[in-house]
Amino acid sequence: MHIVAIAAQKGGVGKTTTAVRLAEALVRSHHRVLVVDLDPQAAATALLAGDVRPSRGTAEVLLDSAALAEVVTPARSQIDLCASSDALVRAELALASLVGRESILLEALEAAPADRWDVVLLDCPPSLGLLTVNGLAAAGFVLSPVVPAYLSLISVRQLEGTVAAVQKRINPGLRSLGHLLCAVDARERLLPEAREALRQHVGLALWPIEVRVDARLKAGPSSSASRGRGAEDYARVAIELMRRLEPPLKRTSQRPLKRPAKRTSKAGA
Repeated sequence: MHIVAIAAQKGGVGKTTTAVRLAEALVRSHHRVLVVDLDPQAAATALLAGDVRPSRGTAEVLLDSAALAEVVTPARSQIDLCASSDALVRAELALASLVGRESILLEALEAAPADRWDVVLLDCPPSLGLLTVNGLAAAGFVLSPVVPAYLSLISVRQLEGTVAAVQKRINPGLRSLGHLLCAVDARERLLPEAREALRQHVGLALWPIEVRVDARLKAGPSSSASRGRGAEDYARVAIELMRRLEPPLKRTSQRPLKRPAKRTSKAGA
């Protein structure tokens, strides 16, 4: 089971679109996919579940009131979903007082059946908080969507610092999959300049595949986004993602999966 955090420390760069449309592309190529919505704005949940929102989801998992397997529900396109809600705001506040708060999602994923999904995509919020840190602590990989704009370069630098800190202190096994350029409009006059600025900063970490502007990518559950150039681009992204994830890498937890058995004292000792 590969766990991939979709993260960016800036809104509007295609993070949720990438999580949802990449999940759909992976399912079409016969992979079993779970999307965990860690963003209180619940955009991924809206795209996948529409108005029929599950009553429980990521918030309950993080607050340890439900197991991950209990709250996962089937969504559109045969994708499994661990849904978000505004309860995630309260959950993040409650996490602040808990011991081991950065690794709660990791523990929940480790407790789930290891063979249930091939890929788990974590849609992280566009901010550095305990929800994003939980996503990066649980993931084996992180993929960062960016758009061809100057402010994207700033967010790339911020995310690099966050990932480095998580690797150093929490999850040394976290690997960056690089940066995926989204919302690319060939008619945009400043596109070559923005693309080159990103390439100079991240080098080969900028994916050779780009996702073109396509309004159908933002279509809700009542519409189909499986056609068009955006869907074609994400199909190529899915192929490249699986190539970068193989062969499977063993991930070691930062803590034992089972608690040690209690010692019993002998009489007269």
